[in-house]
Amino acid sequence: MHAQIAALVREACRPLLADNLSTLSRISSDRARRLIENWTEMPPDLFLPLGSLVYLRSILKGIAEAARDVSHANVTPLIGGVVNPREVLSFCELASEVGLDAGAIVQNAAPLTYAGEIARQSKMIWIDVGEIVRTAYGFPSEVLHAAKTLDDYAAAGFIDANPFARPASLLVDRLHSAAELADANRTPTIGVDLSAGFSAVLASGLKQMGFRRFAASPAHRDELRLILAQSRKE
Repeated sequence: MHAQIAALVREACRPLLADNLSTLSRISSDRARRLIENWTEMPPDLFLPLGSLVYLRSILKGIAEAARDVSHANVTPLIGGVVNPREVLSFCELASEVGLDAGAIVQNAAPLTYAGEIARQSKMIWIDVGEIVRTAYGFPSEVLHAAKTLDDYAAAGFIDANPFARPASLLVDRLHSAAELADANRTPTIGVDLSAGFSAVLASGLKQMGFRRFAASPAHRDELRLILAQSRKE
């Protein structure tokens, strides 16, 4: 089974390694719930970031083999859903077994508290701001794609502001702390993942905090570049 999983991952990853990044899909994600038959019958440990080391080793082995096949020497797998630096360290150690450096994608507020420690243990950190805000507020995943709904909700006076544009001060403080580590010329790389969507206010605010690396979906990449360029003039 270990070899079969590795082979499947190897074939799936070959066309996806152009950017030298590979974010491990989470079996606990909403997308996995929709796609995997009998999802509720799966072993609960698989829903934890490092719940099954056999599974992770198979995935990492497949990624490493795919990277060699397409001659990408610097592929960096990222682990998501972590809440503690020990998880990141353990994942990096697993990746090193197959010759890969590794990192983490921060998707909730808890690990932002440990951003400095995580930075010392990994090659790369990406901060998924949309997912951090969503989980902090307890919103369902559908809200990520309904910015106007939240704008209208705030305009009706039910909340102070759309939190995807103006997050709570606690989250802003933690993002500020992470931004202090985000020097473009240092290791590890620390960036902001806005692939799930963003507002001009949020993107500009993150740049003003000190973040200099941003990721967006292909459909919104030019829009993000324009927003960041304009914020430089303000």
